[in-house]
Amino acid sequence: MLLRLYYLYENSPKKCWELDSITESLKEVFELPKGGNRPVRSQGTRWISHKRKALQRLLDRYGVYIAHLTSLASDNTVKPDDQAKLKGYLRKWKEPKVLISTALFIEVLKPASILSLTLQYDSIDIVYSIQSILKTIKSLKYMSDTDPKEWPSFQLVQTRIDDHNEYQGVPVTPNFETFLSGCKADALADLHTLEENIKGRLEWSDFPADNEERERETLILDDWDECFDIPL
Repeated sequence: MLLRLYYLYENSPKKCWELDSITESLKEVFELPKGGNRPVRSQGTRWISHKRKALQRLLDRYGVYIAHLTSLASDNTVKPDDQAKLKGYLRKWKEPKVLISTALFIEVLKPASILSLTLQYDSIDIVYSIQSILKTIKSLKYMSDTDPKEWPSFQLVQTRIDDHNEYQGVPVTPNFETFLSGCKADALADLHTLEENIKGRLEWSDFPADNEERERETLILDDWDECFDIPL
């Protein structure tokens, strides 16, 4: 979905103008958060951060995209084949599963994004890297111990659902709870896979996640010369 949305607006000033126009007319109605309107490319040199940014943009402009696609699907100036594709996309993208999965996956990617940013630099700061590893561990532990319904992005979705059970004008009932159960299971499975992959790469399966004293000791540079006998 992310790539299809991106390519739908890429190199199309007309569609981008229409998207801006729809956003302007809906921003007061749905209290849209500030930021850009055009879908974000989900692939790049920093894959995880690009993916999270694209997912966040989708969550913030979901209703706007659905409204624009609905308009395009009924526009007689659009080729019949393209209209058929858009109607197919709409049938899938209007399902609550898309909204729920988007919110949960933003959080699933968060621990990996913390670590990823650290390892992208040509010169790696060892202290900063250790801090990032500890933050990653704590983030994974928090998410594993918390019901996905309590994850921040999903909580945000719930606050945006109005009294008519609509999210930015898109109905989320009657199958919201049914989809939620499956999406939660998928998110936790993805989180477990992510945790196992990170453990395998960094080999810290028994590293203490909540030992603040260990963390402080690790980060005190003055004591490092006692731990490592490195000739100067």
